[in-house]
Amino acid sequence: MNPFKKLFLLFIPPIICIPAISQSSIKIFKDSVILSNSLLKRTLTIDKEGISTTCFINRNTGADYSVQGSEEFGVSINNYEITGRTLFRSFSLENISDLPEKNGYKCVEIKCKGKDEGWSKGISIQIEYRIYNDLPVTRKFVSVLNNSAAPLTLSELDVENLNLIPASQYLTNVYCNYGTNLMRIPYQGDYYDPALLVYNEDAKEGFILGNEAAAVLKKTNIYPTGEKITIGMKYLNEPYPFKFSLAPGNSFKSPGAFICLYNGTKWQDAFEGHFARFVKDYLDIRLFERPSYPLFYYCTWNPFRRDINHRVITSLADALEGTGVDVLIIDDGWQDLYGDWNSDPAKFPDGIEKTCEYIRSKGLKPGLWFSISTVERESQVFMEHPEWAITSKDGKPANLHSTSPGNWVTMSMGSPWFDYILEKVSYYIRSCKLGYAKVDLTVSQSAYVMDPDFSGDYSFNGKSYADHESSYYALMESTIRFLDILHDRFPDVIIDCTFEVWGRYNISDYALIQHSDVSWLTNYESDPPAGPISIRQVVDERARVIPPATMLVGNQLILSDNNEFAYFSVAPSVQLLCGDVRQITPEQKAWYKNWSDWFREMENKYQYTRYYQKSDAADKATLSNWDACYKFNPEKGGGVLFFYRNNSPNESMKFIIHCINKDKKYRIFNPEIHKELGVFTGRELTEAGLLINIEKRNSALVLGIEQIK
Repeated sequence: MNPFKKLFLLFIPPIICIPAISQSSIKIFKDSVILSNSLLKRTLTIDKEGISTTCFINRNTGADYSVQGSEEFGVSINNYEITGRTLFRSFSLENISDLPEKNGYKCVEIKCKGKDEGWSKGISIQIEYRIYNDLPVTRKFVSVLNNSAAPLTLSELDVENLNLIPASQYLTNVYCNYGTNLMRIPYQGDYYDPALLVYNEDAKEGFILGNEAAAVLKKTNIYPTGEKITIGMKYLNEPYPFKFSLAPGNSFKSPGAFICLYNGTKWQDAFEGHFARFVKDYLDIRLFERPSYPLFYYCTWNPFRRDINHRVITSLADALEGTGVDVLIIDDGWQDLYGDWNSDPAKFPDGIEKTCEYIRSKGLKPGLWFSISTVERESQVFMEHPEWAITSKDGKPANLHSTSPGNWVTMSMGSPWFDYILEKVSYYIRSCKLGYAKVDLTVSQSAYVMDPDFSGDYSFNGKSYADHESSYYALMESTIRFLDILHDRFPDVIIDCTFEVWGRYNISDYALIQHSDVSWLTNYESDPPAGPISIRQVVDERARVIPPATMLVGNQLILSDNNEFAYFSVAPSVQLLCGDVRQITPEQKAWYKNWSDWFREMENKYQYTRYYQKSDAADKATLSNWDACYKFNPEKGGGVLFFYRNNSPNESMKFIIHCINKDKKYRIFNPEIHKELGVFTGRELTEAGLLINIEKRNSALVLGIEQIK
């Protein structure tokens, strides 16, 4: 045991007797509830009309962001509009519960029940607030319980509906599109805004608004009128609305909404520090619940497409043995028909199970591709159950994936198809002993077709929704339930849910990575340098908000004229490569193995994959500049630094390493040549920067950094 740890343990009793100033607390009074820690204070006032936030203080600056008149939340129940300010006209306060601390946060639940003499009899509304230790963050959920005799229709949901502003509207801007684009107010956030920053350029403070709703359903409004902000889902008069039928005896819990306060001179820093820690530690990201996970994937899609068979796959497994690849993904082409999901008897005469067994014999984990809603018209399942299909506006079985003529039909995840495809995928995970399952193609709306009429379902008999409007939420909720069941059944399997399932190009959001481990984000097949640079661009555009460890980007080749550039370009997200590797040399195998072993060593020591820091220390990658990113664990004091010289004429560039402790010392080293660049003080690296030399254009330099104890 580390002597320091022994010494620390000896002093635990006196230390825990002193209350930590940053510990969260919840105080309940007759007419208010106060959530606070050393970084924020939020006061909920309870009067005869309802509940509202009347104080939202950033304790670092003393500024109170709240403005009188907040509605607190909003939901329509059977067309009755309920807000926090009107709550007690139809409901009465039942209970306020201060729950025991859970995993670094405290929680208060406000329960209200419908009045016996009105329409709300038998209905309950529950509002849950969380406040986190050491973080300027509150998180909120709204629940509706139906103990009445009839179903309820829910719509018009705002989990947060507050009057909230940093300083004033003057010079207050929005950083949207995953925190990369500056927009002026008013602004309506959509599916590319799982989190956005409202920041006053004059006061140098503001807040990040997080929306945990899924895909196109989400909406975050910034100052549509006055100082109002809302975090919730689309209304009935908007494309892709939220509508839900709540059966008697059931309950509905909203997606989460969170607010993270920030003050600092650089808006970019708002997405690092407190926010990044909250996302990593408290936002229920499925991948981060695992003690470890694969780092290096290989996929058959490029160049083989559907032209695969047992002989091809086993020869690829032979070639990949000893490269450090963890997972061999067999993409589309192994099956007979979409929907029936049997092994193609001509390609895999002994079954895909036998092929996966061979993959495992080579020390690799097998992965399989599935389309979870798309079937072929000739499939037995469609011919026997056409009623499970989604229907288009013209009353015909729909292919929601594409407007191109084809042989595909989209089956409804709100029909008995759900159980059918769940058991099919479960069978192959068990029989093939998969380490990875990729679920793909459209379930509700196309990633490529923006027309709202070309989405959702227009037939409802035997399905979990009663109309087109309610099909959106029901189909996404069923998809989420599908992912959760797979995870519960097979907790060791990496579940990949692609952007096509989620229904928008290059999308990822919190709902997606809370229920699947990773998301196949997009594909770039251009040769280096263009392909690798595009990959770094798309990852960097999302990495302020979504952890890159959850992003898979295809389809760069493991062997090419500049495969090193491709490998180092995917490494800040997920090491994923493709290609025909059957001609790989022993030297190339050794190169990949050495690097993959080193990345695994650094992951075991520092969990570097869970981090991504950039601030304004490096530009976005282009074909002619330099760029960089850092994956540094500030708690453990180590990680990986990535530097890229694109087609820049400059052989050297200086980079500020901003994410370290100024008062510590650090060793920086090149693992490939086993050479130490030097020992630097944190102040040198954060103020003077680190000079990086790369002699060859379109090349990368990957360095390790470790704090000297």
